[in-house]
Amino acid sequence: MSLIRTDLVHVVEENMEIRLLVPRGLMVLTVAALSVPDIRTKKIPVYMLLFTLIPVALSIVFNIAGNFWGGEWVTGEVFLGRELAVMGLGLIPGAALIVLSKTTGKVGLADGIVLSGMGLMEGFMGALSVMCFGSLLLSIPAAALLAARKVKKQTGLPFIPFLGAGYLIWIFLICR
Repeated sequence: MSLIRTDLVHVVEENMEIRLLVPRGLMVLTVAALSVPDIRTKKIPVYMLLFTLIPVALSIVFNIAGNFWGGEWVTGEVFLGRELAVMGLGLIPGAALIVLSKTTGKVGLADGIVLSGMGLMEGFMGALSVMCFGSLLLSIPAAALLAARKVKKQTGLPFIPFLGAGYLIWIFLICR
């Protein structure tokens, strides 16, 4: 137990400054709240989905303010251009899920929106990693349910809880 606590303290103290900790913590809480209706009804109310914007906006503000006050602000145009490029690329995995949602209907629109929010916060590699971890985690119960013949191949399973778990894995294992 102390090893886990020490590891978590290390992550919080050394690698996750307040400008990263607060938005990431809010995103984890938001995804946890969105997981409940996703599991129960596979439908997420729009007003709940809008809460995803809060950690994204905080992340953007904290990054810009942190770089400005931290003395890393060389020229506003260079910094802002780089940040916008990272955020724009971060939208790609979520946009891919949104396109899949609209074209095939096999993925929920909310899944793509949540992943897009994570991508805006964490960039392309972060969003792609979260999507991969979430897919891998979802494959375990999906395979078990298929093997037990509890679901069919076409049965929809909630993905947002697994995106949340993938996000936590990404934060604690990759962002070190």
